Amino acid sequence: MPSLTAPIVGLHFHPPAKWLLEKLPQQTPLILSPNPDNPHDPNAIEILIDHDELGIWIDNNTENFDEWDQELIGMGWSCQQLQELTEPLLLGFIPANQKTSLGNPTNIQFLLVLSGTDNWTAHLTYLLTGQSAVKLNYSIY
Repeated sequence: MPSLTAPIVGLHFHPPAKWLLEKLPQQTPLILSPNPDNPHDPNAIEILIDHDELGIWIDNNTENFDEWDQELIGMGWSCQQLQELTEPLLLGFIPANQKTSLGNPTNIQFLLVLSGTDNWTAHLTYLLTGQSAVKLNYSIY
């Protein structure tokens, strides 16, 4: 199955994205959502985590609540707030160009796949540098 992998950028604009991506396990399912209304890039693709997926992960890690709440408080969040989300949470974006990560695909390459097939999955992975990334696996019939 072919795949594309790109770093997740814009984390610092969407607290607690960076914090979550440092804690979520590899292979966590992610949602990719084109955002043509983005004022900075009409080819923008949002990377989100489903609220149910996030709630299950938090429920499975309740022993960490006190520590995590201390870390989250400075970002204006708590474990309870993350558990109670009813919408997907924005983590960041696929880069618009290769300036930030030479050799990685751009959001336009991801858009071509997303518009060409419904048979795809996205999940959290990491680059060799340790940076959080999204991996898109797809099939085209």
